[in-house]
This record gives sequence, structure tokens and C-alpha cells, in this order.
Amino acid sequence: MKTILQYKYFDLCVQLAACLATVIIAIVGNDTALLMSFYFIVGPVQAFSSIINNVTLPEQIKHHTRKPYRWAVWILIALAVLATVCTGFVGAILMMAFSPFLAIWYLLITLKEVSLLRLIVADGIQ
Repeated sequence: MKTILQYKYFDLCVQLAACLATVIIAIVGNDTALLMSFYFIVGPVQAFSSIINNVTLPEQIKHHTRKPYRWAVWILIALAVLATVCTGFVGAILMMAFSPFLAIWYLLITLKEVSLLRLIVADGIQ
């Protein structure tokens, strides 16, 4: 469990660094439009993290909102594709509007899993 906790700390740090990088890019560039880099930095980091965690994390460690989160992402992608095919930019706007909320949700899932793992490791459970 200690190894998993170390991985989860790394996962959390990478996600926080990606979020921070987005803000720094906007501040240094002195342009809030640079916050668009959020979608190209945080999105791939969390998508990769989600795939790795879904494949490798033991079921008893996965937070119960991980499955609804995954469904929300797939539904949003399907709606965005459908809306883009039917109306053009609506799908892109839909993705831009909901992605920050999904990113925060995923970050909270990771925090909760880290908290659970800290308790397990503190109790010495293998």
C-alpha cells in the first residue's frame, strides 16, 4: 500500500503542477486568453491519470465517485461530438464549459483516494 500511496502523491502533484502551470502561463503572458492552455495541459494529464488509475488501482482503494466521473466524461464527449456534428461549435463550447468542473472533480477524487491510502498506511494494513 505504501507504493500505491507514493504513486498517488506523485499523481496528485502532477495534477496540481498542471493546474499551476496553466495559471503561470496566463500570468506570465499577461493574457487571460492563455488560460485556454488549461485544456491542453490539464486535460491530457488527467486523462492519462484516469486510465492508469482505472487499470492499476485496487477496487477497494478507488473512490466511489470514480465510476460516475467516468460516465460523465463519456456522456460529455458524446454530447459534444453530437452537438458539433449537428450545429458546429456548440460541442466545443460544451466541452469548454464543463471541462474545468470535471478537472476539479477528478482532482477531488484523487485527494480522497490519497486520504484513504494515508489512513490505511498509518494503520499498517497491507
